[in-house]
Amino acid sequence: MSQVEHSLNPVAHFLPDQFHIGINISPAHFLSPGLEDSCIKFLSTFPKGKVKLVLELTERNQLSVTAESKALFAKLHQQGVLFALDDFGTGYATHSYLQSFPVDYIKLDKGFVQMVGVDEISGHIVENVIELARRLGIDIIAEGIETESQELFMTEKGSSYLQGYRYAPPLPAEQFIAEWVYNSRNGKNQR
Repeated sequence: MSQVEHSLNPVAHFLPDQFHIGINISPAHFLSPGLEDSCIKFLSTFPKGKVKLVLELTERNQLSVTAESKALFAKLHQQGVLFALDDFGTGYATHSYLQSFPVDYIKLDKGFVQMVGVDEISGHIVENVIELARRLGIDIIAEGIETESQELFMTEKGSSYLQGYRYAPPLPAEQFIAEWVYNSRNGKNQR
């Protein structure tokens, strides 16, 4: 988190307001003693309203639903930290996390997204997860978008955000910042 803060702070004025910064955390990191202070420090180093910190908790490793974990989620959420369930549908606690924690985003795993149009069952799973998210007031981020047909399907079904190689490959922070600053100066950051 401090590395992202250090890299983005000098160019924060190029970022749009409420720029979302997603940071993957493991269950062990989530329960580490300094997480709350790290999140508050991170948010306080940027002008108010400039960034939104999104902690992305993967389902591939289980986080125990305890009074302690619920309290920490609630406390961080009150501080403006947002939460995403990453790799949704692939792991341990899909429904218990939704019932227990304040979740803002579901990141629908690329394994489902990339099978849309190829495997009928995957299409049904995607549609049902999007419908569940809609009913719960949670935004969907579709991971692994590589084709126009995937983009159209996910958009038509109501996915809030799309992520994947169709838009950009994963980039090192320095390259992302350099490209963002260049594009901002040239009016190209509209997407």
